[in-house]
Amino acid sequence: MKPTEIIRRRLANQHLAGKPLSTPLEVVSAQGALQAQDFYGALWALAQRLPAGWTESAVEAWFADGRILRTHILRPTWHFVAPEDLGWMLLLSAPRVNAFNAYMYRQHGIDTATQKRSLKALQRSLEGGRQLMRKELAEALEDSGIPIGSGAPGSIRLAHIIMFAELAGLITSGPRRGKQFTYMLLDERAPAARRLPARAEALAELARRYFGARGPASAHDFAWWSGLTLADCRAAAQAAGLHSTELDGKTYWWSKERAPARSVRSAWLLPNFDEYGIGFADRRHIEPQAYKSFWAGGNYMLPHFYIINGRTAGMWKRELGKQEVRITLQSPFGGDLRADAKVLDGNIQRYAKFLGLAAKVELLV
Repeated sequence: MKPTEIIRRRLANQHLAGKPLSTPLEVVSAQGALQAQDFYGALWALAQRLPAGWTESAVEAWFADGRILRTHILRPTWHFVAPEDLGWMLLLSAPRVNAFNAYMYRQHGIDTATQKRSLKALQRSLEGGRQLMRKELAEALEDSGIPIGSGAPGSIRLAHIIMFAELAGLITSGPRRGKQFTYMLLDERAPAARRLPARAEALAELARRYFGARGPASAHDFAWWSGLTLADCRAAAQAAGLHSTELDGKTYWWSKERAPARSVRSAWLLPNFDEYGIGFADRRHIEPQAYKSFWAGGNYMLPHFYIINGRTAGMWKRELGKQEVRITLQSPFGGDLRADAKVLDGNIQRYAKFLGLAAKVELLV
């Protein structure tokens, strides 16, 4: 398998090329989970895999009514996930994320007793379909004798208590109240999330979702994305009924359910945490060597990036106005920005319509 075929297959499996999916739930289910710490970027990531014409508000409606959820899973960050998939994904990933968080739990006094008391307090405060914002959860915890504190330490302590409750399968996302996120009890928001297959079955299913949406990819890529051990990821890939091939001494796994894209000649504005980039530990097939610094560890707010012919060609940022969105393109890789803007124009106009605004493009030379 040549690198160009890897790109063609990934574009098709990501539903960036070929036939789009029909609904945000279909996209999230196909992806397994879709990183969503940048909420607005994640809405655009969903829309890119749907037919043209979906607006930001139409995509968010699927989140608002609970047809897709946003919660901490796989790694210590937010992902969109289908309600019916959340239970078995927590079975796999909650122990790993809690182990990763153990140091922060200790640093902020979130011991076992505090965890148990917090779960009881959150249960009481959210019963009956209540939807509470973070500050309201903090008040409920304080009222139950669980101090949160103020400033950055208090914010971090609260964030990790909430994350622990998500990982325990107690709470999940509710609809937004204005621009603020709310939380609800998982059993009330998404009863289907309680389905828990055997662990081996769950591992194989996660592998099918990962490689079905991102293959060809390696077991190391799968381990990076899932947060699971490399041994588990290798075993899951072998058990999932996938195809494999060797390239440069690496084994790549993929599903043949979808044919590769006929051509890579297309262009997309992708959000910073789009699965086409963040879904891989090794991004050599989609990025110039110069782009590696932007994916370096510790850079938690990556730049939005654009791809041309399946490879990263530059970065973009947006500035929202009342009537228009200003899109600024930048290419630190020696590309022709004017040519890039020309081939990106269709996707830029689609993004503007997604926001309900006119588009203005600027080039940062």
